[in-house]
Amino acid sequence: MSEDINLGYNIGYDYLGTGNGNLTYTLALGKAINDKWGLYAEPYGELFDMEEFILNFDAGITYLLNNNIQFDFSFGTGITDRMNYVALGVSWLMESQKN
Repeated sequence: MSEDINLGYNIGYDYLGTGNGNLTYTLALGKAINDKWGLYAEPYGELFDMEEFILNFDAGITYLLNNNIQFDFSFGTGITDRMNYVALGVSWLMESQKN
C-alpha cells in the first residue's frame, strides 16, 4: 500500500474428516508510527462447518527493540460470539547464517 501502511490477509480451509470443514480468514492493516512503533487492526474468524459465520476483531501496538526482537500488546473481542482477550508478547527472529 505505502511505505508505512501494510495490508496482510490469509484464507484457509481445514477438513478433519467430518462435516463440511471450516473456512478461516484474516485481514490485517498495519501502520508504522516511526521506525520502532507500529499499530495494527485485524478482523478475523471462520465459517464453521461452512454454515456458522464467526467474526472477531483485534488490535494492538508493537515495539521493535532491534532487528530480531519485537514486543507487542494486543486486545480483541468477539463480534458474533462472546470472546475477549488481552495479551503481551515477544517475537524473536532467528536467522540462519549464510556461507
